[in-house]
Amino acid sequence: KPYTLTPASADPAGAAVQVATLDDTRAAHLIRVATTGHQIRLGRTRTTLTRPPRRVDRLDWAAPPAGGRRAWVLRFVTPTTFRRGNTFTPTPSLHSILTSLHRTWNTHAPDRCRLPQPDTSAVQLTDIDVTSHLLHVNQVTVSGFTGRLRFTTIPDTPASTAELISRLVAWAPFAGVGAYTTRGLGVTRTEPTWPAPRRPADDTAPARR
Repeated sequence: KPYTLTPASADPAGAAVQVATLDDTRAAHLIRVATTGHQIRLGRTRTTLTRPPRRVDRLDWAAPPAGGRRAWVLRFVTPTTFRRGNTFTPTPSLHSILTSLHRTWNTHAPDRCRLPQPDTSAVQLTDIDVTSHLLHVNQVTVSGFTGRLRFTTIPDTPASTAELISRLVAWAPFAGVGAYTTRGLGVTRTEPTWPAPRRPADDTAPARR
C-alpha cells in the first residue's frame, strides 16, 4: 500500500498520527481530502479531524545522499517483523531490513530513480540493542523487535554501494521496515552514528629496543 502509519501519540489538540505517503500523488490527495471536520476511522475507532494535515518532511527521489557515509544507525520505534510465508520472524537481519527498504523504494519511485539490488554482504552489524515483543495483529500472533542497530560497510566496499545503502537508510523513516507498516509496525527513525571504537594496543606484542 502507498502509505505507512504511526500509532497515535499525545498532542495538545488531542492525538496525532503521522502518515507517510509514498508518492507525491497520494500526498496531494491526502492534503485535499483530510480537511478539518472530516471523519476518519482508525481501526475500530471513528474520530473527527480538528485541523488539516501538516507536512513535516519530504524526500526527493533524485537528491544524492550525504557523501562519504560508511556507518548508519536505525532505531526501530515500534515492533518490527518480517513475514516468512505464514509465519513472522523478529530477527534484526541487515539483509531483511535493506531488502524490505529496496522493495518499497522500487515499488513507489519513478522509473528513472529505481535502484539496483543492494549488496547486503557489504555491511556488518557493529552494535545491537533490541527487545523482542509478542503482539496480535488481525488475530495473528506476531513477534517483533524494537531498539537500535548500528552498522557499517566492510573494508574495501565501493563508494557506489555505500551511497546506495545511504539512500535506503534515508527512505526508512518514510516507508518503515518489514510487515504491517500500514498498522503502525516497523516505524523507523535514523539517528546520528558514532566512531567505531579503536582496538586496544596489544601489550603482548614484542617491542624493538
